[in-house]
Amino acid sequence: MNKLAITLLAAAPIFAVHAYDIHSKALTPIAEKAKPSGEAMAFVKGGVRDFTIIFDKDHKPSVNAAKLLEKCFEKITGTKAVTNGTYRLTLVAPQDPKEQRISVTTTSDGVTLAGNVGFAAVDFAERFLGVRWYFPGENGIIYPQIRDLTIQPVAYEDGPWFEGVRGDLYYGIASVNDEATRKHWEPYC
Repeated sequence: MNKLAITLLAAAPIFAVHAYDIHSKALTPIAEKAKPSGEAMAFVKGGVRDFTIIFDKDHKPSVNAAKLLEKCFEKITGTKAVTNGTYRLTLVAPQDPKEQRISVTTTSDGVTLAGNVGFAAVDFAERFLGVRWYFPGENGIIYPQIRDLTIQPVAYEDGPWFEGVRGDLYYGIASVNDEATRKHWEPYC
């Protein structure tokens, strides 16, 4: 075996991303709610997908979120979507288009991503599929290969620490401008 192959094999664990860790230290912490009753759901088994993405085809953010999820699942499984799956991955858009909060909840027939569907889709892809976006372009995204994905009952919420300022310079400044917020963010820095 040549030196390059040995080096790559040795470095592989550094770049490995394990799917389905909703409490990954690489992601922001979430607020878990009471776990709903229900059974575990085999969304992917042996590389075959057994769910359908349900979304409002007239709501552009929902269409974009569904496309993002479809691409993620296609990349991680290597298979196209099924027409009628046993389970549903449902996107529920908020009444307020400025809503930034999300919730992820399992139901008797699947998983519901509610609130800001774009943020919810990215959050689901990161926490459940192990997808990571490091920089723009295909080379900046990691899609781990998944042959089996069983989702256990779960319910959680997440949202920005400072409402209404996501993406603004103020958001970064406000997150460290006093002792209480510095102490809050210190474990994550």
